[in-house]
Amino acid sequence: MKKVFKKECAVCKKVFEKPQNRSMSYWNNISKYCSLSCRYKDMIGKKLKEETKLKMSLSHIGNKSNTGRKLPEEHRKNVSESLKGKKHWNWQGGLTNINHAFRNSFESKEWNQKVKTRDGYKCRIGNKDCCGKLEAHHILSWSKYPELRYNINNGITLCRFHHPLKEAETVCLSPYYQNLITAQ
Repeated sequence: MKKVFKKECAVCKKVFEKPQNRSMSYWNNISKYCSLSCRYKDMIGKKLKEETKLKMSLSHIGNKSNTGRKLPEEHRKNVSESLKGKKHWNWQGGLTNINHAFRNSFESKEWNQKVKTRDGYKCRIGNKDCCGKLEAHHILSWSKYPELRYNINNGITLCRFHHPLKEAETVCLSPYYQNLITAQ
């Protein structure tokens, strides 16, 4: 019968077993964490010693990675040609998703910018819960009302916290958003 070695994780206090591929010296001296995520959590906010920084720096000397090296022009052309058209892993018969094309168009980006400028680059709800990146939200659905896609009065600036995640939320909140826009 094999003997099972166990330890308690230094971060989450979960009991974990010694993996079969680890030596006893590693297990006794180094292994403190049940997982990499616990190890990284324990490292947050800790400063490295100068000696450790020097060792890391010396270990990178002579590294033959591609970082900072220019590939020959002929090689770059060959790589480029090998990833074009039907040879590309994501080739879909030359069709761009229409939805994707509209959303990444110049008009869409211009609409986004104008809505945010009108709202002063602030979430229009503007309470203590506001957080995250600002987003220009279509008050009436982008897909159901194509004639209003680029109408500035069909947009409102919201933070990620207040941006509705579901279509049902958007429908319920549309009158509220319209009142915010007209109350300027």
